[in-house]
Amino acid sequence: MIDIFLACYNGEKYLEEQVNSIRKQTMSNWNLYISDDGSSDGSQRVIEKLSSSDQRIFSLKTGIVHKNAAYHFLDMLRYATSDYFCLSDQDDYWLPRKLEVSLSYMKGLEKQYGKDVPLLVYSDMKVVDENLSTIANSFLKDSGKDQIQPVAEEILNTSIVAGCTIMGNKALYSLICQTKYSPDIVMHDWWICDIAVSCGYLTKIPEQLVLYRQHGDNVVGAEHYSLIEKICSFHTNAAKYWENCKQVEYLYKQYNEFMHDREREKVFLYAATLKERNLAHVYKLWHCGLLKRNLLKRISQIATILFVKPNVKER
Repeated sequence: MIDIFLACYNGEKYLEEQVNSIRKQTMSNWNLYISDDGSSDGSQRVIEKLSSSDQRIFSLKTGIVHKNAAYHFLDMLRYATSDYFCLSDQDDYWLPRKLEVSLSYMKGLEKQYGKDVPLLVYSDMKVVDENLSTIANSFLKDSGKDQIQPVAEEILNTSIVAGCTIMGNKALYSLICQTKYSPDIVMHDWWICDIAVSCGYLTKIPEQLVLYRQHGDNVVGAEHYSLIEKICSFHTNAAKYWENCKQVEYLYKQYNEFMHDREREKVFLYAATLKERNLAHVYKLWHCGLLKRNLLKRISQIATILFVKPNVKER
């Protein structure tokens, strides 16, 4: 059985179409839990309609209004009871074999590492417009992330996994549910991926299994960098870099006892950047493969470490 968690906020326009794409999956052994986060539109009415029409669909009332997608999804995972879980956005569209293919890759990981190890699989997406017409055949390629590998050195640096593409096992969500609230968590999918790569294993499915819908409320374009653009956005990107370092620091505090020895060292070193802002530390990051892959991003990362003080209190 697979538990699917759909976090909804003012999603009336696309919600039913997304749920119907889940109902059209080639696998039927799933439960869908939809939680509304205090919507002001007709989302709750749609949820009640859907839950009354299919016994596998449930309206999940957590009793908390989060007003934050990250905390909403992480809170919903407390209700997982099955062997596997998936996350669903309210406005995307799942291709029919998403669950089937994801489970096949998950079974492969379990055969290799065992069911008691935290495991995660994720896929690519097609980028589409409001009417599901294709804009880009590969989200990862369009955003310049297709060459990034699912290893700690790269995952700690770059968010490449979209939450709507993942499947995790019970060992992973049991670990995730130990997460305590913190504003240092940047986004739920990156946080989940950080836990998986440092405490277990993850792998990429080289297929597009989700249609990522771009519209006025959520457009995320491709990241095409020029030197001029990088210079102009330097301070904004520097702030984001330090936010990520704080997330990694929190990851270490929360989960270091569960980490593989090599990954624990990398997580600790990455988080230590908040204090060690010098060339010696940059060398350590380089030696462990913790500098960004893209040359412009790597230069920006080094400049941030050396010249931009993080907006956090000294630990």
